[in-house]
Amino acid sequence: MRSDCPSPYAVCKNGDINSGNIYIWTYLGVFKCNVPVVVLVNSPLPAKYQSGDGDIIDLVADSYNALPQSGPPQRCPPGSLLSD
Repeated sequence: MRSDCPSPYAVCKNGDINSGNIYIWTYLGVFKCNVPVVVLVNSPLPAKYQSGDGDIIDLVADSYNALPQSGPPQRCPPGSLLSD
């Protein structure tokens, strides 16, 4: 699990393909214990996220944090994708 995933109870992996003038950013994660999330960006990123490090985790984190939350993060219950 990455320490900078959008939620402390999430797993995530991201990366990029950079080939000349072709850019593709990817993100795969699980939010709220049982919500698979896949993000594929094949267009220029907004200026705020153009760090050049091949990482869109800040974009995903900002999107996640902009959603209404129903309470603080909690441990995943047994039977969820991320249960202990």
